[in-house]
Amino acid sequence: HEQEKTASFCIERFKDCDKDFAAYTGLPSYQHFTALTAFLDPREGGCNVLRTECVGGAGASSGRNRKLTMENELFLVLVRLRLSLFEHNLAHRFCIAQSNVSRICSSWINFMYLNLTTLPLWAPREAIDATMPCVF
Repeated sequence: HEQEKTASFCIERFKDCDKDFAAYTGLPSYQHFTALTAFLDPREGGCNVLRTECVGGAGASSGRNRKLTMENELFLVLVRLRLSLFEHNLAHRFCIAQSNVSRICSSWINFMYLNLTTLPLWAPREAIDATMPCVF
């Protein structure tokens, strides 16, 4: 991805520094980010994010090639959510068009909603009762 070579603001720059990674994404480390990515399973080419059919193990979506990797797209979205940056600001940081930032954020936020809302918010009642201090 040619764009990422010229963009100094990308996941490759921050993934080795937990302090910076946490400041920009809200996740404690790059390892947590990779666990989140594995859970979400965007697939190669982002076919799950875009809700397109994956053909032959690769994302085969119509249209142009994506400017950022799936990792950098998710990183961009997490930075936006964590820091409340404007699309224009993110477009400059990631060296992409503002319309791409908008599309990436919309696609990923919808995708994360569909996948993360399936996680239970509370442990089962038995687990809560078993671990609750006696004073309660």
